Amino acid sequence: ITQESTTEKHEEVTQSFGQDAIVDSEVNLEEIQSFMEQLGRDIKSGEVDKLTRSLDIRLMMSSLKQQGMIPKQFNVLDPEFLKMMNKKMATRLSDPLTGWTWERVEVRSVRKISDDEVVCYCRSWDTDGIPMKWRWWLMKSSQSWKVYDVENLDVGIRFSTIMATTFQAAGNSSLNLSELQSLVGAFQLVAEGRLDEALAQLDLVKDVKFPPLFDSMRWMGYAVVYQEQGEPEEAILAAKKAIELNSDSPIMHLLAAKSYNLMGEYESAIKEIDFYAQKLAKDSSYHLMRGDAFQGLGETDKAIEAYQAGVKDDPLSGDNIYGLIQTLPKDQDDLIIESIEKLTDKPEWFVGMCQISFDEETPATLERLIRVFKEVIPDDDNIEFYENELKLWQEEEAATDLEINPVPTEEL
Repeated sequence: ITQESTTEKHEEVTQSFGQDAIVDSEVNLEEIQSFMEQLGRDIKSGEVDKLTRSLDIRLMMSSLKQQGMIPKQFNVLDPEFLKMMNKKMATRLSDPLTGWTWERVEVRSVRKISDDEVVCYCRSWDTDGIPMKWRWWLMKSSQSWKVYDVENLDVGIRFSTIMATTFQAAGNSSLNLSELQSLVGAFQLVAEGRLDEALAQLDLVKDVKFPPLFDSMRWMGYAVVYQEQGEPEEAILAAKKAIELNSDSPIMHLLAAKSYNLMGEYESAIKEIDFYAQKLAKDSSYHLMRGDAFQGLGETDKAIEAYQAGVKDDPLSGDNIYGLIQTLPKDQDDLIIESIEKLTDKPEWFVGMCQISFDEETPATLERLIRVFKEVIPDDDNIEFYENELKLWQEEEAATDLEINPVPTEEL
């Protein structure tokens, strides 16, 4: 574990998630990809004992100890302690509510540290198609790879950093572990969708003097809750607080960009998502936020270009495909159909997109959704259902229009 500046990290991260994967010539990319896929299956299975065999945090603890990042009074190299921490890490990883599970994973870059150590940059997608980016530190032991450290690059939180911060705070008695547990519990409530309870839990520790890293997590929790509750202004204020405390938190720029788009402040959304790209990547999420902002500004050509770039980056990005459904000219249905054919769970995407069109009150979008999806899943029962819904919607609009603009008597 070596120290790195924020600038050095961002340069390496953005390069690693660029157009071409960067793999050291001595590294077997297929072997690493296979390991990460198996790791994903082990995490998803929830079998803690099986997952534990793929973890070894001894190297991480040894390095932290050597660098003086863990106070001397803590014997973190005790075999029983290491065994316990391996199990705790496995339990945390395998909890489906913590956001570590994935449906698919793509290794983007592998960099050699030593003959038996590498750092692996990859991105994953959960069951809802939401992408996340990671750095995994791997060590080869007895001819098999093991994880000894991991960082969620979207959030900007690394396991070893959390460990060092916790031990340092505990060593000088500046951190009450029960208060830290309350903070962790709030995130668990957010994951479960229990937003009011999560907000109350965050309020319980609002006056606690957490280390900056943990305080940024507290504000991050507020930002997520406020956005989910439809309070974009409050979400932006909380996100900016989180960024002040931990500038290496790209997901807060993404959240702020989404909130600005919801508020109709599209120029501000573009600025925020550009900050996101400087720290992480010009990925499908980046292109989606830009597409939504340009669409809001009435710059349709730029919106289309952004959504197309998002689909190119991730062909399974249904949100970017929805953007194209909204913006592409009517004579380009074939491009949309081509993208839809690549989606998994097409009926689920169809229903979800139709619901969005209802929420946004855009019958023209619903009409196009039915038209293009009918070419791909013609026998799906939902097609007929939404055709009837569209018909009723159009009849209601026609009746309302007639009330507002009655036909002159002489024309009757």
